[in-house]
Amino acid sequence: MAVDTNAHGLQLLLARLPGDAKLTVLARDIFASSDDVEAADVVFSVGLIEHSDPEGTARAIRAHFARVKPGGLVILTFPTPTWLYRMVCGLAEWAGVWAFPDERPLDLAEVTAEVARYGDLLDVRVNGQTVLTQGIVSARRRGPGLSI
Repeated sequence: MAVDTNAHGLQLLLARLPGDAKLTVLARDIFASSDDVEAADVVFSVGLIEHSDPEGTARAIRAHFARVKPGGLVILTFPTPTWLYRMVCGLAEWAGVWAFPDERPLDLAEVTAEVARYGDLLDVRVNGQTVLTQGIVSARRRGPGLSI
C-alpha cells in the first residue's frame, strides 16, 4: 500500500506497476487516523519529515512507526546538511530556483534519537551519491500499542 497526499503521484505509481495485485494506493495524510488501514510490513518515507520544526519532525517520525506492524521495517530518507547540500542549496537560493522553502535539513542525531524511541536502529548512513545529500535511517519497530 502506498499512502500519500499527492493523488497525481499515486496515479503515476499505479501506472508504473499496472495490474500489481499487491499494490493499493490511498490518498491520505500521514497524520490522519489509521483505524481503517491495515498496518504495513514496511514503511518507506521520502521527503516528508524535514518539512516542519523539530516537534513536527518528531510527530511525523512517530506517525510512520504507528503505521507499521510490530517487527516491521521503517526507512526514512531526508536531506542532511553536509557541505555539498549547503553549497547546492545556497547556489539554488541565490539563483532564485530553490523549490523547497520549508525544507529543514536534519542532522542524523535528531532523527536517530527520535527513531530509537520506537524501534531498534538497523542502519544509519548518508547517501552522498546525490548532490542534495540524504540521510537514511532504518529501524525495526518494537512492541504494540503505538498510535498517531
